[in-house]
Amino acid sequence: MQTWSFWVDRGGTFTDIIAVSTNGDYHSIKVLSEDPDHYHDAVSFGIQSFLSEQHPTIPKENLSTLISEIKMGTTVATNALLERKGAATLLVVNQGFEDLMIIRDQSRANLFDQNIRRQSPLYRHVIGISARLDADGNEVVKLDKEAIKSQLLKFYQQGNQAIAIALMHSYRNPLHEQEVAELAKKIGYTTIVLSHQASPAPKLLPRAETTLIDAYLSPVVHDYVSRLQQTFRDTPIYFMQSNGHLVNAHLFDGKDAVLSGPAGGIVAMAKTANAAGFNKVIGFDMGGTSTDVSLYRGRFEITSNSEIQGTSLRVPMLAVHTVAAGGGSQLSFDGEKFSVGPASVGAHPGPVSYGRGEQLAVTDINVICGKIRSEYFPHVFGHNGQSPLDFERCRRAFESLQKEINKKLDSSFSVHEIAEQFLSIAVNAMANAIKTISTQKGIELTDYALNAFGGAGGQHACLVAEALGIDKIFIHAESSLLSAYGMGCSDIGQESEHYFGQPFSDSIWQEINDLSHQQFIEHKHKLAKIEGDLQHQIVCWLNYQGSDLTLAVTYDQYETMQQSFHRQHQERFGFSNELARIEIQKAHLSTQVSQPLIERKAEQLKPKDIQEHDVWFNDQFIKTSFIAAESIDYEQPIIGPVIIYDSNTTIVVEPNWQIKKTKGDHFSLSKLRKTKVENYNDTKLNPSRLEIFNSLYRHIAEQMGAVLQNTAQSVNIKERLDFSCALFDRTGNLIANAPHMPVHLGSMSDSVKHVIHKNLPFQKGDCFLLNSPYHGGTHLPDITVISPVFIQEELRFWVASRGHHADIGGITPGSMPAHSQSIEDEGVVIECFALIKGHQLDLAGLKRLLTTGKYPVRNFDQNLADLKAQVAANQRGISELQHACKSYGEETISAYMNHVQDYAANAVGRAVAKFSPCSFAIDMDCGAHLNLSISPLKNQGLHFDFSGSSSQLNNNFNAPRSVAKAAILYVLRSLINEDLPLNEGCIRPVKITIPDGSMLSPTYPAAVVAGNVETSQVITDLVFGALGLQASAQGTMNNLTFGNAKYQYYETIAGGSGAGNHYDGCDGVQTHMTNSRITDPEILEMRFPVSLEQFKIRTSSGGSGKHKGGNGLIRRIRFLTEMTVSILSNNRINTPFGIHGGSPGIAGENRLISIDDGWKELPSSCELTVNAGEAIEIRTPGGGGYGFNESDSNESGYSDSGSPQNCSTE
Repeated sequence: MQTWSFWVDRGGTFTDIIAVSTNGDYHSIKVLSEDPDHYHDAVSFGIQSFLSEQHPTIPKENLSTLISEIKMGTTVATNALLERKGAATLLVVNQGFEDLMIIRDQSRANLFDQNIRRQSPLYRHVIGISARLDADGNEVVKLDKEAIKSQLLKFYQQGNQAIAIALMHSYRNPLHEQEVAELAKKIGYTTIVLSHQASPAPKLLPRAETTLIDAYLSPVVHDYVSRLQQTFRDTPIYFMQSNGHLVNAHLFDGKDAVLSGPAGGIVAMAKTANAAGFNKVIGFDMGGTSTDVSLYRGRFEITSNSEIQGTSLRVPMLAVHTVAAGGGSQLSFDGEKFSVGPASVGAHPGPVSYGRGEQLAVTDINVICGKIRSEYFPHVFGHNGQSPLDFERCRRAFESLQKEINKKLDSSFSVHEIAEQFLSIAVNAMANAIKTISTQKGIELTDYALNAFGGAGGQHACLVAEALGIDKIFIHAESSLLSAYGMGCSDIGQESEHYFGQPFSDSIWQEINDLSHQQFIEHKHKLAKIEGDLQHQIVCWLNYQGSDLTLAVTYDQYETMQQSFHRQHQERFGFSNELARIEIQKAHLSTQVSQPLIERKAEQLKPKDIQEHDVWFNDQFIKTSFIAAESIDYEQPIIGPVIIYDSNTTIVVEPNWQIKKTKGDHFSLSKLRKTKVENYNDTKLNPSRLEIFNSLYRHIAEQMGAVLQNTAQSVNIKERLDFSCALFDRTGNLIANAPHMPVHLGSMSDSVKHVIHKNLPFQKGDCFLLNSPYHGGTHLPDITVISPVFIQEELRFWVASRGHHADIGGITPGSMPAHSQSIEDEGVVIECFALIKGHQLDLAGLKRLLTTGKYPVRNFDQNLADLKAQVAANQRGISELQHACKSYGEETISAYMNHVQDYAANAVGRAVAKFSPCSFAIDMDCGAHLNLSISPLKNQGLHFDFSGSSSQLNNNFNAPRSVAKAAILYVLRSLINEDLPLNEGCIRPVKITIPDGSMLSPTYPAAVVAGNVETSQVITDLVFGALGLQASAQGTMNNLTFGNAKYQYYETIAGGSGAGNHYDGCDGVQTHMTNSRITDPEILEMRFPVSLEQFKIRTSSGGSGKHKGGNGLIRRIRFLTEMTVSILSNNRINTPFGIHGGSPGIAGENRLISIDDGWKELPSSCELTVNAGEAIEIRTPGGGGYGFNESDSNESGYSDSGSPQNCSTE
């Protein structure tokens, strides 16, 4: 009897099903994923409807006997996560960490958005238990079973059905997690997930979040699987995991299901291209709302760390990068600049041409340009769902936009020119996404083929390939159903993971070998009934000792694995160290039953069906053939332009490309002539190219940041991300930055300009160091590496990277002394040192500079390692800029650096035009007084006058002029509600007056270490307060430094953000001039002799008001050995001000906790020796409230330190 195999991709909008029979019949089915008026489940409906149609005489209850297997990917878990519809879940953590899933790493996602929002936590309830292990897994405090039992019972009775247990250092010793799990099982919890099993590796936050996701989603996934199994009884059902492997339905869990659908597409992308002769492939999956890009180079790219919806997920997953550019991405014009996305019109109402929507989208571009025509496209549109594409409606919408654009710009663009310019922006966004996954790995894209799939992939493949210099494209016959097709060709398997966390040695290698034999025997037994060849694989995750960066290395001979690791490290990060010790974190063992590619039977060619129409290509209409795919002869090249279409796919073959149909009804496209990526060779402003070049400059800065983070060794840079990267024009003006540290970004241009003004004989390969606060630096630990960029033989640009070094000398470890009175107390001052001259590293000179002064650095090797990482980041920026000049022309690159600054200046000018004269004053704990008056300038601008602020201080809260500039620049950029890189243009509409010799313009040898971190925050609040926009944030960075001769550590601790006109403040988040992450609790305890006892939200510390200020944090660190501790903070005496009737936030507190938990208060700034057994507790301030709350007795709403006047806007 004929039976059927079904391959299913249950997507968010449509469910795609491919049915393949034992007789070789091949069918495709597409149904809506949600249609509650007609069916409860799309998969069941689609399969049963198909079988009823094919076998009308067989009763419905017997249809399952016709199914040999079902293989599927599903968005069930993804949707539950997006919609927050998972199981009621209880989270169990250590006492003191109950708020960790809210605080996370304390950074904010959008640097300039003052309305800071976080995803709501996945758990319903959380409890903290007193049991603790140390960093080696030794039990410090036993589990109180009776206490935890009563709590577990209480929350079980409140409806929690799932429990996630994530305890400190459980990957070292699972004892406490197992004890809690045993109690939960007896009580009746049905889903119990333990972190040491869900993600057996260090770093508490990602392990806990992975555990929580698994507990939250697994009941939903299991419920769906159960219902499907009831419908198709006795049918083998396999589900696609995020790692690209199918597993039996009963093994399908929540944590492995989040990218189930896209994984199928990636597998199919690789296997189909490989079968066609391509072993280096870029996957290009363009859908309605977004585009997914992926990479295959003879092996799948696997990542073990992802972030999904603001939550870390640490499981092996196929690497995919998503960009918000799809067929439904909105087209917009703001009066100066064209933009595409990130907003999408969605499937409903959809693009204008769909007959219901009002907002033009990318799909409408192809309609108006004639690349998509209604007669060759399904008639499924309009309000009745049966109408063709509405060309006239689309034309009218573009004509309306044309009138607006030409009026605003005094231009004469045609409708089609406008459409093509929007299309170039969308293509650029998708090309940049591909560059992101390739350039970070040092990959040359010209060696790759593009495998285009998804509903819109074929329409844009040629343009994206051209933008990348790719000259080969493959489009599979099932390109519009490729994710479903991938279910059929993906391997079925069993997997296991084992944590090691120790040096990689010959004995460990042998242990893995022995373990694998045992595991593979078990796997083979479980897969015995599945036909196909068995394949075993072991992947080990290795890293250099002292680095948290792991690379996946396939198990091989011991020496071969070491060589492979060194080689991968060199390829990925530009360096390797064969003398360094290698560690192994974990081994992933899998056994797969390989599945063959099954191609549909070649269709009989139909009579030629060719029609000609005018289509807009490259600024002109060209008479273009439209050919039905089923009528094209095999292996006969067709020269573009030409449009190939079938019922599911449209392929646009651009001019200078050719296409041919290959065996299996696939299509292969190739470039006719090798041409460079488009060279605009045009310096005149074009509004569509503003977005393209903004994205280009930002992409370069982001690539620099990725290199720096990956290659650095210190916790400050690698873990806390206390660094910034940027590029500058020839004169040192900031052009673009990655979203790093605002206090760095606003001041780095002054450092670059200082190097320029030295007027040295610059040459290729130069690198200069600078940290002097009197020459563009901020404070001494922030070292800037500055490099000139030569194009041909001419210096055209600059790149720079700034990183906070763990120690730069000075009177205290960590170089953040509380009581420094001169710059020499704070460390080594570097005005302009040539680290590299003409490609030659001056190592001896650097060592003299850093180690021979009055207060030398304490760890030269770490300084050197981080400086080398900064040099590598600069080199990436140089190579990317040079490549951009080859692509677009150096004159164009330079011209658009000016254009993007002009645009930013105009945007800021418009934003500040509404402000009237206003003033504000703030007092600081250190005794300083800051005063600001703001008045409008002619021609849209503001004058910021700091006259009346304190004179130069005898303490270290002096701030260099560049810090005030950085704070103003940050506030001005925050006023612009669009995705615009911070650049020098933002400061153009501004005049800044700072009296010489004041605390904001100190002279040598003034101490400044707190000015960068503390005074900068107060200046920012001062500006926001004067403008009347927002209450004070915590007004401090809560700097904590500790160390001795062996250890040096520095962190800044988040607090409450200030409330604004339409929003509450956010709890426990980095604000304003910093966005550094906090070190993971386990990493902190592994690397330093301390115990982190509390890291939680300080409830009721935010100011009340119509909108409440955010709460601060409580962080307690107990020391296991004697350390010197330094604290630099503010708002311990004064309070963060409220505004417009809002109450102030609660002031912070610094405490020394004794061995017996008694405590004494410490001042805002202090330095002390902390003995073993004692602890430091930092209670950070809350943010101020906004607006009068009638239930609040504080009618003034202002603290004593804030006095806003005339804050109205016109």
